[in-house]
Amino acid sequence: ILSEVCSYVKSHSNFLVPDCGIHIQVIPGATEGLYGWIAANYLLDSFDGDTDAHESGHHTYGFLDMGGASAQIAFVPSEAEARKHANDLTLLRLRNLDGSIQEYKVFVTSWLEFGVREARRRYVEALQKSAGGPKTKEIPDPCLPDGLRTSLDGKPVSSESRETQLFGTGRFDECLELTYPLLDKDAPCPDEPCLLHGIHVPAIDFNVNHFVGISEYWHTTYEIFE
Repeated sequence: ILSEVCSYVKSHSNFLVPDCGIHIQVIPGATEGLYGWIAANYLLDSFDGDTDAHESGHHTYGFLDMGGASAQIAFVPSEAEARKHANDLTLLRLRNLDGSIQEYKVFVTSWLEFGVREARRRYVEALQKSAGGPKTKEIPDPCLPDGLRTSLDGKPVSSESRETQLFGTGRFDECLELTYPLLDKDAPCPDEPCLLHGIHVPAIDFNVNHFVGISEYWHTTYEIFE
């Protein structure tokens, strides 16, 4: 796909593309998070220095993005955390229309398999294992509404269906118990502090860092609350 894209750009545009491997590529998750942070704060006018939205004179928003396969976080830590974790921050330099420069030290990281599709896959695999393995045809799922039956990929099915199915028991406390381990909070943390899956993230002060969530953070809440 990337090769075809590169060939098309070379033959149908005036862009200079001397090296397909450098100029046509899938961006890393961390770069995706950084671009998202810029876009969100631009749309919220945070770069204009509006300090009304936050305490401590901290006027940018943290950015959360959950896709299907991965999840990203990007934010400017508090001054104290920025001093502690200076080596983990990305220096972002933006130029204003008048030529002046704004600089931000942004922390950004990405978690592969923590997107909604991959997280659900891991959840269903854990359900199957706890129910006795792949040969079990009916698997109780406390996160589904009581009585609802679905296929393993979430499509409604009838009780007469012969395919392996999840049937809802509607027990929210049990649902939380089963989903919390998906965050892998107990993974070894070689570089303290960690947030999920042993991945280092500076401590978040929610009095300073306010967050905006996009993609699945929006879709999942909109489908419930509209």
